[in-house]
Amino acid sequence: VMNRRHKENTNLITIPACSFEGMYELKNNYKMVQQYLLQAERVMSKARNDFRRVTMIRFDLRFPFFWDLEVFPYGGLISDFFTRLNYALDVDSQAKGRRNRLRYVWTREFGEVSDRPHYHVTIFVNGDLYRPFRYFQPGAKSLPGMIIQAWADALGIVGWEAEGLVYSPSRGAMSFSADNYQSQLQAFQRMSYLCKVRTKRYGDGNRNFGCSFN
Repeated sequence: VMNRRHKENTNLITIPACSFEGMYELKNNYKMVQQYLLQAERVMSKARNDFRRVTMIRFDLRFPFFWDLEVFPYGGLISDFFTRLNYALDVDSQAKGRRNRLRYVWTREFGEVSDRPHYHVTIFVNGDLYRPFRYFQPGAKSLPGMIIQAWADALGIVGWEAEGLVYSPSRGAMSFSADNYQSQLQAFQRMSYLCKVRTKRYGDGNRNFGCSFN
């Protein structure tokens, strides 16, 4: 199957759900956006160079159901979220005397039933500082607590109001390392879900995909 131009955004190339860059086998039968995959792989590669072990977290960010998102200019909130989360992680890692660096990939998608936008997010952090099996421990100073609070602050609501707006899928946390190719393969397959063509929308002035660049 040949690669094709995206019908809604001809700057993008779509590829079938097959091997990518000769390294990864993408799961499911989703067409993918080639440029998104390349950027996501670059972020993951940088995270792998940062730390011996990397923890990858997948989660979704949603908006309060009563917000009229056709009127409310929500496009800048995702950048605000990462600014706040990065600050919280910096404070936490310095308090623990450990090095950390936040890297991330995000995509905007629309619910097939609700037709409302939401974000799928993947973040990468120091795997020795934040272990995946500890990820779901409660508490404001835990990693989930920092994610919820950062989203609440970006939305301008109190923390407990955002608890139902941050969703972590099953097996949403895992680790990978530079010397374990299988773990890298599994991590990329999970992250590649963000790069699928389906449920994205173009032409409304909002970005559909973003990542950390530094």
